[in-house]
Amino acid sequence: DLLKYDSATGAPISAKFIDFQQTRRGNIYEDLLYFVYTSTTPEFRKHHLAQVLHTYYVSFAAALEHLNVPMPGYFTEGYFIDKFFSQLIPIYLYMLYAIPLQLGKHGDPDPTMGKLSKEEALAILLVIVEQLYSSSPAALERLEALTRELVGLKVF
Repeated sequence: DLLKYDSATGAPISAKFIDFQQTRRGNIYEDLLYFVYTSTTPEFRKHHLAQVLHTYYVSFAAALEHLNVPMPGYFTEGYFIDKFFSQLIPIYLYMLYAIPLQLGKHGDPDPTMGKLSKEEALAILLVIVEQLYSSSPAALERLEALTRELVGLKVF
C-alpha cells in the first residue's frame, strides 16, 4: 500500500494499492472482490462499500482518460456496481478456500493433486478445507461473518 499524507495535518488523504499476491490474468471484479472481502470487515463494508466502489470506478475512469483509452460505452458506474454485486456468490465460494489459507495453518500443496480425477480432487479439497478451518477459529469466525453478511444482502 502506498499512502499520501496531507503535509499540514499529517493525515492520510489517498491510498494506492499494489497487489502481486495473486498475479494472473483475470478481471477487475475478481481482484476487487478478493480485496474487499479479505481486507475489510463486514462493519466497514456496511458503512463504506458504496464509497469504495464509487472511488474505484472514478479512479479507473481517470486512469483510462490519462492513458487516452476510451471508456467502453456500456461501462457506466451503475453497470460496474451491478456487475460487482452479481459476483458475490462466486467470491463467496472462493472465500471458502481463501480465508483459511489466509488465516489458518497450512503446509505445501500436494504435487500429486493434478493427477486425480475431479471427484477425488474435490473430496480431498473438502478434507483440506475442513482441516484448515479446524486449525483456525479466526478463519471460521470470518467465514461466519461473511455468510451472515451475504444472507443479510439476500444473496442466498
